[in-house]
This record gives sequence, structure tokens and C-alpha cells, in this order.
Amino acid sequence: MLSDAKIRKLKPTDNCTPARPDKYSDQQGLQLLVRSSGTKTWISAYRFDGKQQKTTLGAYPQISLAEARIANSDIKALVTSGINPKNKKRQDKLANEQAKMFNDYALEWLEERERNVKPRTYQQDYNRMHKDVIELC
Repeated sequence: MLSDAKIRKLKPTDNCTPARPDKYSDQQGLQLLVRSSGTKTWISAYRFDGKQQKTTLGAYPQISLAEARIANSDIKALVTSGINPKNKKRQDKLANEQAKMFNDYALEWLEERERNVKPRTYQQDYNRMHKDVIELC
């Protein structure tokens, strides 16, 4: 098992190449890749539908060992539930982008509205928009 002290000391070995980074396993498919440049990246390896797959969790030290273990256990829970973590990640990203696009349109509408109505009406619209629409996205 890895520890924070061990991770900080890890350096690329002589066998490390850009195509084949050094790989250090922690537990339950959690791996730390050490690239030839010295960057360290967390990977979660799992099997879904009989195929070996990997998902990148993020870079060390931005994501600590404890955070990586939690993220890895979340991925394992998804797999156990029959959900492909890669598909879920894509769906979450798409939903987030769609929410951002809607917020952009809502804010544009408010800017246009500000030019065309009285200040009190604009303030009412602004309050409604932020309370009922933008906070929900």
C-alpha cells in the first residue's frame, strides 16, 4: 500500500518512458502513474462487461491519497451497481455543459430586459430568475 510519504519520494525510474510510465498499485485497482517528466497521476482500474478499463482521477498532489481512495471506491460502487463510470462521467459533463448554456441564455435575456423595462420591473425579473431558475441549474 502507498503512503503519502512514499508518494512524495517517488521519482521516475530508468525504465520509465513517455509511452510506459512507472505504475504503483495501492488497493482495489487504485494506481499511481509516475511519468518520465515526474508528474504523478491517479488511475482507477476496473473491469466492466468483462473488459479491463481505466479512468483518470487526477494529478497528485492536487488529489491526495485519501481523496483518490474515496474516488476509487465511488467508481467501484458504480461498477457494482452496473453503471459504467466512463459513461456516467460523460453524462455528468454533458449535463453540466447544458446547464451552463441555459444560464448563459438566461443572463443574456436579463441584460436585454434591463434595457427595455423600468428598473423595478427589471429587479423583480432578476430576483425571480436567480431564485427560480439559475440556482436550480
